[in-house]
Amino acid sequence: SASSISDVKEISFSVSIDSIPPIIQFYTEGGLFKVRLNEKGSCFVKQGDVWMDMVSDSDKLIHSTSIRTDKTYMIKCKDLWNNWRPGPTETDFITVVKNG
Repeated sequence: SASSISDVKEISFSVSIDSIPPIIQFYTEGGLFKVRLNEKGSCFVKQGDVWMDMVSDSDKLIHSTSIRTDKTYMIKCKDLWNNWRPGPTETDFITVVKNG
């Protein structure tokens, strides 16, 4: 016997694509060097030869690390869709030099 489908339901959905890396703002506050993103993501700071996760707030918008004596920070960030600023490779990073 042939089976039949008697109950058909229609579904719909939308897909959003994010291909733009996060915008980054740098500042210091309370003994911390901070990075603010315009969307949720992760940030990393290079310490020696190792990329370390920066500490994130609960919204994943503000990321921080302790202020270093050499005052130079190599930073890279990505959003939740793996869009990197400036880029994903080992040699892609933003160098920030803190004055004072």
